[in-house]
Amino acid sequence: MVSLVRQPDNRYDPNAVKVDNVSGVQVGHIKRELAKPLASIMDRRLARVEGSADLSLDWSFVKLIILCI
Repeated sequence: MVSLVRQPDNRYDPNAVKVDNVSGVQVGHIKRELAKPLASIMDRRLARVEGSADLSLDWSFVKLIILCI
């Protein structure tokens, strides 16, 4: 599992969503095109968002799991 964490203070993109590994180390960001609608969902707490990544693959692919509240 990976954690998806909003970064509203990100100087490059106010909709940024960072990806942290299980140790809490940042391993990347969700693509800007997906981060914009995802940020809105996360900010309004409409759903809980988690992610998973296959460690045998590169980190360019994260499967999102969106759980409605």
